[in-house]
Amino acid sequence: MKPPTLSPTPDQLVDPDGQVRLGIFQQPLRAINLDTARIGAGLSQKFGRFTQFRLKEWQHYWFANEAFFFGVAVVDAKYLKVSFAYFVDRKQGLFFEQSSKGPFKQTRLPQTLWDDVGYFRSRNHAVEIHNHLDQSRHEITLNIAEQRQTPAFTLEAVLEQDLSTRQPLVVSIPLGENRTMYSHKAIVPAKGKLIVGDRQVDFDEKDTRCIIDIHKAHYPYRTWWRWATFWGWATDGREIGLNLTENVAEKGSGLQECAFWLDGKLILLGPAAISHRPNATLEPWEVATQDGAIRLTFHPAGERAERINGGLFSSHFHQPYGTYTGEAQLPNGETIEIDRAWGVAEDHVCRW
Repeated sequence: MKPPTLSPTPDQLVDPDGQVRLGIFQQPLRAINLDTARIGAGLSQKFGRFTQFRLKEWQHYWFANEAFFFGVAVVDAKYLKVSFAYFVDRKQGLFFEQSSKGPFKQTRLPQTLWDDVGYFRSRNHAVEIHNHLDQSRHEITLNIAEQRQTPAFTLEAVLEQDLSTRQPLVVSIPLGENRTMYSHKAIVPAKGKLIVGDRQVDFDEKDTRCIIDIHKAHYPYRTWWRWATFWGWATDGREIGLNLTENVAEKGSGLQECAFWLDGKLILLGPAAISHRPNATLEPWEVATQDGAIRLTFHPAGERAERINGGLFSSHFHQPYGTYTGEAQLPNGETIEIDRAWGVAEDHVCRW
């Protein structure tokens, strides 16, 4: 199967009649108005709030350089609000994680990336997001208090997303009748300050990148995905990045959330093939595309893992972090050698 091609970008993801637009778009959308989609039948079309209740959305940011790795997310599953942050010292192998969750946490996800705010606020855990794509940047602040044996986290960061030099992956992929999975992914320079306990890490755009993962979807009740992403440098010194996803999206649409970045240029890929030995997520994973253009081995160094069982709701995931080694063959026939690029993989099964 040939990789898909880019489509012109509509102003809104959902048209005035409530129909979602599908494609892999040339630029970010102005309005990600999935809460107005007319999904299914019966209740979901008669009562708009039911449609909103079924919408799952998050913003997730990973900061990485040769010294550290730091991830922070805000997730709104409607009946459960979640935020987590975790820090990895790549040199010493240290790992610290903080999280907060509950049905009544103050949570908001931005409706546009161009100028809008999001947040997660609880007594000891606060994340503030300002998506400011109209000024080619995003701003993130985080303050999490020390808890038990886990140190406090503080983050002040600015992400520089210049669309003229770094093209994002912007997709809307069918999940069923008028249901879609929207995602915006990009790898951008980051600068700022991170404090973990008594350790301060200053970082700048020369050596630090942020992988942006923004997501909104009307997923089916039973959902799964496998995902792989990394950022780093090829053996010839060029900057590289990857995003591969296998999920419940409809097959045969020709649309997938798979791309490679070379010095900021977006290169679309065919469908992914991601595998690991069952119940052994800390052993090596095989990460590839079905056509063999991407052939990688992921070597986990550790992982985040969680099992949530809440009756009708459940979420079981493993998210190891580590390095990728292998090669990528570009459409022009060039082969890129990849040696220990840093990233994460994920295996997630849920009912929500």
